[in-house]
Amino acid sequence: MRFADALSVKEIIQKADENNVEARRTLQKTAFQLCKTINDVSPITPKSIVSSIFLTHRDLSLPFSEVLRISDRMADYVIYSGMSLSTPQESGFRSAVESTVRGLQKKGFLLISESLVREYSLEHKKRAVLNFYKNNAIHCFVIPSICVLAFLDTLKKRRAAKSNQKTFYDDFITNALVLRNILKFEFFFSPRIIFPSELIKTLQYFSPDCPWESADDQGWTQGFHHFFKDWDEATVYSGLIGELLESYLILMSFLNEQEGQTFDKKQCLNRLIKYGEAKKDVGDIAYPESISIQNFTNGLLSCVNKGYLSYDSVGDKTVLSVLPSTLETEKMIKDIQDYLTLLTERPSVIAAP
Repeated sequence: MRFADALSVKEIIQKADENNVEARRTLQKTAFQLCKTINDVSPITPKSIVSSIFLTHRDLSLPFSEVLRISDRMADYVIYSGMSLSTPQESGFRSAVESTVRGLQKKGFLLISESLVREYSLEHKKRAVLNFYKNNAIHCFVIPSICVLAFLDTLKKRRAAKSNQKTFYDDFITNALVLRNILKFEFFFSPRIIFPSELIKTLQYFSPDCPWESADDQGWTQGFHHFFKDWDEATVYSGLIGELLESYLILMSFLNEQEGQTFDKKQCLNRLIKYGEAKKDVGDIAYPESISIQNFTNGLLSCVNKGYLSYDSVGDKTVLSVLPSTLETEKMIKDIQDYLTLLTERPSVIAAP
């Protein structure tokens, strides 16, 4: 049995009162914090790591040797982060990865090629199932995911701008905080003032000798290349939050088309599912697992928090009203679109000299 650190309700309420935080937001924040403490002591399973690899790797098919190599490196990060594995890395982890791959192939989640070197690929219709398994690990890998995606985004934007007045580190922190703001209703992040130090700790995992805070564009690229000898492996990290970003884009695009409309929350969620399915039918969805009631529910909470939606309780129903679009709304949509576009590009092309 594993128990998370206890939270004091008395201290939480007292602090909320001192900072004049409304009860609803205190409840939401406490629920996220409670989930984080549970996740922090929940072991990461080999199945969640294997699922993450097949859901996110740029290559559609992988030999088992590559799956095993990347799994080992992801297990290294689990230990580095202070979390634990359900199977000890030094004894049994590799066998567990092999059993997982065979089990997923036997159940039809993974397909196997008949080529000279056997390669495994994910059955597209089974992505939602593997995404369920992935969720066991996402809380552990969300910070490295943000680090890799923010790095690629920063490098691309700085090269496009050509003239850079800020340091790479400053631009990187700005972009990482944008991702944090988008995803803050999915994960319990540390306060903004502490968050950069957590990013630095993860950057030091990728390259302990790189002077991240003072390095220039080339130094940052070399720092990541120290870890990602094969740049395509970077997509395993950056792509982990892809389905969440796409869920939010579906939601924000839907709301943008419904300005001034009022919905019952349940009705709104049903319409969001149909809206997402219609986009999938015409090929506008990269991550089918993004069409998710849970993701949309969290997204609606986030939109209320950011002032994109207003809500009211009418009897036992929650009524949502779509507020007029603002520059902030448009910026969030564009930011998410840019990140999703970035996820379709090869990191080796972005990082090329």
